[in-house]
Amino acid sequence: MTITHVCPPRIRALELEFDRPISVLQDLQGPKIRIGRLDEGKLALDAGETVASH
Repeated sequence: MTITHVCPPRIRALELEFDRPISVLQDLQGPKIRIGRLDEGKLALDAGETVASH
């Protein structure tokens, strides 16, 4: 689950409703690579292909 779908107060309310503790494993978003504008607006890559940035 992402934290945007179920907020912590709702989780705690469910704990009370079902009288059971609920553990939450949160997957945090990884880093994003921001490269700016591309000359042609997009870049198509094939599986296994690499891209170098300078």
